[in-house]
Amino acid sequence: MSSGGTLEETIKRLRVELDNYDKTVLALKALAHELQWDDNTQRLAADCPVHFGRRMDTSASNPVSPNATVEPDLTLQLRGGYAVLAEAKMSLPKDPDSLKKKLSKLRKYDDVLVGWYREEPGVKNHDIIVITDAVIGNPVSEAMKKMVASGALNFNRELALIKFAILERVNHPVSLELAYGKLSHARKSGKLADTVAIPMTYVIMNPMFAEVSLYDAEPPYPRLLRLIYEHLQGTLTRDQQLQVKEGKATELTVVLADLRQSLSEAYGPGQSGKRVPEIPKKVWVKRAMDLFVKLKWASVDGSRLDTYSYTVKKRRNTDDQFLKICAKGICAQEWDKGKQVRPGKQLEFPGQDS
Repeated sequence: MSSGGTLEETIKRLRVELDNYDKTVLALKALAHELQWDDNTQRLAADCPVHFGRRMDTSASNPVSPNATVEPDLTLQLRGGYAVLAEAKMSLPKDPDSLKKKLSKLRKYDDVLVGWYREEPGVKNHDIIVITDAVIGNPVSEAMKKMVASGALNFNRELALIKFAILERVNHPVSLELAYGKLSHARKSGKLADTVAIPMTYVIMNPMFAEVSLYDAEPPYPRLLRLIYEHLQGTLTRDQQLQVKEGKATELTVVLADLRQSLSEAYGPGQSGKRVPEIPKKVWVKRAMDLFVKLKWASVDGSRLDTYSYTVKKRRNTDDQFLKICAKGICAQEWDKGKQVRPGKQLEFPGQDS
């Protein structure tokens, strides 16, 4: 989150960050859907594992992160050994040196990685894809061409840049276009060389990841508050639902670890196993629940700091409340740190999260 500004300006920034986060998740899902799609059968390819933030191990010879664990935004495998590893970068720096540093970090994926769902010999030659906003796709593509030509950017595996956009058309399709490089899958590479429009419903209803709303980057807090709110509403019994409908409140006991796991299953990777990342992280969920305490929608059990009492009742304008409480917290922190001197009354906001 960038700093500076009034409450209203901070709310505007939060809205932009929410949009960028949601766009990033959608872009990853759109890319996964297109790579899964079999043009011959006109259906999704069978047995095509897709993972968000899967933990992979690098080798001792890795140029950036030797003998380390890395978590690419997306990994995907097709039968026959073809595999893709992708990172979403909806925004990238304009400065050539900064852009070079950003892209060079992706060399940590230019390695024989361990941790694929299917350990096949062909996986040694996986493609590396950067997916970015179509608005900046062309200048980034030109910059990449110059870097590769000068030797400033060097990958042993195929490196490709794909532009993502949401088109203002009937059925609101999303589009993907290969802006730089190529894929080692000739058919997919040729198809993506032209703009591929995909109906939004195909992406958001893909059975493998229809409900995924989180990836391995921390979401803006209004988004996590919204997901927790929706999830807890969905846990109500029929009697509790009737009680809330009648205008009465009902209390839920929320255990932090259980909530985190439930959110992962509902909105994150959800799969079990050592390769599956903690999405959302427990610390993210704790901070979000502490914001509900600030909103007076929840309270902490004094004897168990990992347990909350959460009040469910009829509420209005919840998204506005989430934006305001988060924006107030950001402004208060900036004020305390002396980053911003503003005229007018200092915002009233409880102390920092624990």
